[in-house]
Amino acid sequence: MTCSKQTMKQINVAALLRTFLINGPASQTQLVEITNLKKPTVSVLINQLKEQGLIFGTGSGNSSLQGGRKPQFIDINRTNIVGLGVSLRNLDLQFGLYDLQGKQIWQTAIQLGKNHSSIWAPIILKTIKKIQQRCAARQQVFLGTGFAIGCIFNPLRNNLNAISNNDEKDLSVNELFSSHLQNTAVVVDDFPNAMAIGEMWFGRAKDLSDFIYFQPVHPKLTIIIDKKIYRGHRFFAGEIGDCVMGAVPMRDLKGKAGFFTDAAFLQWLYELTLYYDPEKIIISAESAPAGLKDNLAAINGFIGDRYRERHPAFIKDDFIQFGTLDSSETVKGAVALVFENYFYSYKVQ
Repeated sequence: MTCSKQTMKQINVAALLRTFLINGPASQTQLVEITNLKKPTVSVLINQLKEQGLIFGTGSGNSSLQGGRKPQFIDINRTNIVGLGVSLRNLDLQFGLYDLQGKQIWQTAIQLGKNHSSIWAPIILKTIKKIQQRCAARQQVFLGTGFAIGCIFNPLRNNLNAISNNDEKDLSVNELFSSHLQNTAVVVDDFPNAMAIGEMWFGRAKDLSDFIYFQPVHPKLTIIIDKKIYRGHRFFAGEIGDCVMGAVPMRDLKGKAGFFTDAAFLQWLYELTLYYDPEKIIISAESAPAGLKDNLAAINGFIGDRYRERHPAFIKDDFIQFGTLDSSETVKGAVALVFENYFYSYKVQ
C-alpha cells in the first residue's frame, strides 16, 4: 500500500504531535528516537510546526556527560490550539470554543423552534466561519469543529440517520458542512460516542484503554477497545434500547424511578462486565437519572459480590464509575471529536 507525499507528511506530523501530547516537552533527538523518523524529516517538520504556531521552544536541557551543546526542548502549544464544539440536544444548539487543555474560550447557545437540518446547518456554518475569522485574528490554530447530535452515524458514508426528533434520513455531512467550508474539518458523531471521547480527553477515562460508556437515558453504550470506538459491522454496536430488564425494555426504564436499584438491572450490569470485561464502565453524567450517582457504591458492591462468588479472592469494587462531563459540557465532548480526529484520525473513523 502506498500513499501520497502529502498523506505521509500528515502521518508524520500527527506522530510528532502525539509524542508531545503523551510525553510532554522533548528534544529533536528524543523525537527521532520515539517516532523512528529520520533526523532531517524531524528537523524540517519542527520548523514548519513552529511557524504554524503548533509547537514552541521551552528552553534548554542539560548537556550529556560527554559535554557538547545543550539540547533544545519543544512542546505542543496547548493554549494556542483550539477547536469548536457544537451540540444539539432537545432543540438546544450549543457552541463552545476550547483549547487543548479543555479550557473554554468562548460559548453561546441558540434555542431552535424545530429540529431540521435546514434550520441548524446554516447556523452552524455561519458560526464556524465566524470562529475561523476570530482565530485568524488572534493567531490561534483552529483544528476544526465537532458536532454531537442524537443519531446513528455511518463513518463510511459520513452520513446521519435515525436523528432524534427528526424524520430526515441519509443526511450527508459533506453536503451539510464540508462542501461549504475550506481547509477545516467537521467531525460528527452521536452523543454517547462524543461524550466517551470527551471523557478520554478531559475526564474519567484519561488513563483507560478499554471501557464502556453507558448512557442510561436514551439508552446506549459506547464500546472503547484499545482507545478506539467499536461501532460494529452495521454501526449498531451499543444499541441497547431493546434490551429487556424484567420484561421492560431498557428504553422504557427512564420513566421508572429508581430502576437502577432493581435486581434485573444490577444483574444486567454485572453480566455486561463479564461479556466485555472492560477496565471500567463509566456512567454518563450528562444523561443519568437522579439518584443513580448516590447508589454507585451499592451497584459496585452487588457486582463485586457476584465476582467473589466465582473468585473468592476478588477484592475490587470499582467496576462502575461516574463520568466527569455533565449536561452543561456536551460541547466539550463534541470538541474532543475534533482533537481525536486531528491527532488520532485512524481511531475516530
